[in-house]
Amino acid sequence: MGIFDKLMMKLIINKITSDGKKVRKRLDKLTASPMKAQEDFLMTLLRDNKDTEFGKRYDFASIHSIEEYRKRVPVSSFDDYSEAVYRMTEKCETNILTVYPIKHFSKSSGTMGNPKRIPFSDKAAQISTDYSLSYLLALLDQEHLMRCAKGLNLIEVSLQTLPNGCSCGAYSGRSIENNRFALEKIFIPSFEVMIPKGNMNSRHLQAFYALYEKDLSYCVCAFYSYFLEVLRYIEKNWELLADDMEKGRFDDSIQMPDEVRASLQSKLKPDPKRAEEIRAVFRSPSQTWVPRIWPNFRFLAGIGTAGFSTYTEKLKEYFGPTIHFYMYGVQASEAVFSTPIRIDSGESVLIPESVFYEFLPIESSDYSQLLTLDQLEIGKNYEVVITNLSGFYRYKMRDVVHVVGKYNNTSTIEFLFRADQTVNLVGEKTTEYALREVVKKTAKECGFEMVDYCMYPNPETVPVRYEFLIEPAQLPDDFDMEKARDILDKNLAIANPSMGDKLKRGIVGRSELYFLQQETCFLYRDMMIMKGVSSAQLKPVRIIDNPLKKNFFYTLIDKNAVSKTK
Repeated sequence: MGIFDKLMMKLIINKITSDGKKVRKRLDKLTASPMKAQEDFLMTLLRDNKDTEFGKRYDFASIHSIEEYRKRVPVSSFDDYSEAVYRMTEKCETNILTVYPIKHFSKSSGTMGNPKRIPFSDKAAQISTDYSLSYLLALLDQEHLMRCAKGLNLIEVSLQTLPNGCSCGAYSGRSIENNRFALEKIFIPSFEVMIPKGNMNSRHLQAFYALYEKDLSYCVCAFYSYFLEVLRYIEKNWELLADDMEKGRFDDSIQMPDEVRASLQSKLKPDPKRAEEIRAVFRSPSQTWVPRIWPNFRFLAGIGTAGFSTYTEKLKEYFGPTIHFYMYGVQASEAVFSTPIRIDSGESVLIPESVFYEFLPIESSDYSQLLTLDQLEIGKNYEVVITNLSGFYRYKMRDVVHVVGKYNNTSTIEFLFRADQTVNLVGEKTTEYALREVVKKTAKECGFEMVDYCMYPNPETVPVRYEFLIEPAQLPDDFDMEKARDILDKNLAIANPSMGDKLKRGIVGRSELYFLQQETCFLYRDMMIMKGVSSAQLKPVRIIDNPLKKNFFYTLIDKNAVSKTK
């Protein structure tokens, strides 16, 4: 890196960090008086949007309190906005849901059905930038983790243009496009890699450029699983990657458009010294090889809680004690809800200026009994309902959070699971969180490392039953399948007593256990990306809920897995 590039990087990092410190001060003030901040937020929102179609329908102009708003405006779901979104995206109509300018529509992951186009206003975008970038750098600087060195960006840009001229896709992609100049100075790889074209082997390119940068300091990704995927790719392909580095070119077997190959190779210099360093590391392998490759690597930023906690634990094995984790708060296509208050913690504080919050106790189904931010109790679980800056009012998110504690006078939370990611074959209501704990505990008790997992609630057997599909690193030689199934059901009964009762009474049959072939879950991700799904929106499959997923995972069951242990 030249002197000019280093200077530009330092200036950019210092500017973003300075902005982040201002955001932190603002957050401290807001969280000291959260209900005042919430009331100010809501009243401003209603005043600004009183002349929209939605505002006129519910007479926003005459609402002067939180209580009036909650009486007047009903709780909603996406179906209540689908027609308005169609008019906005396809007919280019405005002033329907919000007066705030909208240049982007977030594309939901489609976990529970078809992806949705969700409006994301410029105001919401600014909040997202403030807390996802500026605040991030300020917190890292406070912990002395932010160095003036390149970081690895694994957030790919995948956007389409709608008939109204707005972009559509994961907002992280739009954010990267908007800040292209600055981000190219502080991140690798180049935008030619961040914006995949055709059938491009992005994983090889990401791994190559990561290895090429010996002074790599950190990585930013949507989900921690993406970085783990890069590390596993390096483990399997280090010889090819080292050869490419030594020769300063990409092997012909690596797929990419000819123009991309020509452009990348024109800027690539052979580095035989770095190639030999990489070979030396893998010729003397160890579990914690990562610090030997990147001695100055300090932190990973992304989503690593809840369903991604398995990947977080695995990454610790690769790094040893040198790695720190910045775990994003609760984020969704609709808004950023919360932000971390410290490094290496999944606890995050609710942001009073992002949305107006309401909460439904998880044991209740009565949305007329929603609570406000000041009514939350530590230790309780709640479903989140929001009014955001992009035209959704009293909108059921279906996200369930756990209240951990307080930051100033505002609740801190951890994401638990999606309320619609619940298995309910016969009234047992087993949450995704419970399933995760069952699988983790079972793997530990059976003496094997779990790489990934999913499950299928089979309604066609008599009686109905749960079928768990686990991808193990390696099964022990003395693995006992029948004992493992007993342990599985024991842990299932502990995690969900209702399920335990139904197992005991024979209402639900004994759980089945299958093992998946190596790399199955990563292969599913690759398949979905080839189908056009944005990598920034791809979450791991935990509950198999459609024929496509069922066919894919059941086809890749390792039928010889258990016999190999005998």
